[in-house]
Amino acid sequence: MAAGTGNPRNLWRRYVVAIALIVALVAGDHFFATGALDTGDELATAINVSGKQCMLSQRILYFRSHVVDGKGDAATHAGQHLTQTIDAFERAHGALISGGDLGLSGDLGPELKNHYFNNLYGPSLDAMTTRFISDARHLLSEDHLRAGIAWQRMRRDGAGTLLQGLDKAVKLFETQARSTVSINKTLATVSFALALLVLLAEALFIFWPAHRSILHALDGLESRNRDLERSQVESQDLLLAAETAYAEIAEIWGDAEDQSRRRADALQSQQSALMARVEHLLGSLALLRGTGLEREVAERLHDLQQGLTELGDDIAQLSTEDEGDLGLTSLEDEELAAAVA
Repeated sequence: MAAGTGNPRNLWRRYVVAIALIVALVAGDHFFATGALDTGDELATAINVSGKQCMLSQRILYFRSHVVDGKGDAATHAGQHLTQTIDAFERAHGALISGGDLGLSGDLGPELKNHYFNNLYGPSLDAMTTRFISDARHLLSEDHLRAGIAWQRMRRDGAGTLLQGLDKAVKLFETQARSTVSINKTLATVSFALALLVLLAEALFIFWPAHRSILHALDGLESRNRDLERSQVESQDLLLAAETAYAEIAEIWGDAEDQSRRRADALQSQQSALMARVEHLLGSLALLRGTGLEREVAERLHDLQQGLTELGDDIAQLSTEDEGDLGLTSLEDEELAAAVA
């Protein structure tokens, strides 16, 4: 394995790291996007509720005029609408500053908190709104003096400082929404750039080394495959040569067996002829005992013994089977020696 290519058996670790990073990016982007959408929805709701407060403050003044100027059922209906409007106005104010209602969390930015609770140039918006709600409820009481004082204060605040404060709150919510959108865009850009950097790092340090490792492993497999194919061709050639050599050896062996068999037959024929002469001479020697020809016959028998010995040496050079078939037996040697003696 070449240096720097890595072990293909460990590629799964690289892919696990790569997949884990991608999953982390996707999960982070998902939670970020979900949070941004939730924040955007809440800010949109806050803008809507804050703007609705401005409208409700004016409706309270409107229905109060109908309660005072109206008669009979008209005044009664106006009083009911006034009560509902006061309740809606109070609910909207509580949701904006405390949350837990109307889809709001009550999480105000620094400027909104200062505007609602810490106004350095006059009463805070929370204080003015609370007093406006209290004065609006006094309008429904039977204490006409308190109702008159409350009405005078409501007319002043509802058309002046309170309305301006509510309108400023709407603008601050819009400003916070734009700032949040800008921050989210910046974070989205940073997240996108980070994702690109992570993917680039994965490509350089995970996928490219893994690709090189796979290519190196494939090259090694292809090289070994070529070596195996070459070895197979060489083995086939060697096998063919061995078969050819085996056929030639079998042919030579057959020829050698034929020659050995012919030679054995010839030697056996010679042996038979010599044995016949030996038997003849032995018979002649028995007939000539007591005559002067015994010595001459004995010499001829001695010559025949030497010939048989040479013939036995030739037969010994044959195979064990030929030697067993054609060689002189020990009994024959003993008879020949006894005859010569």
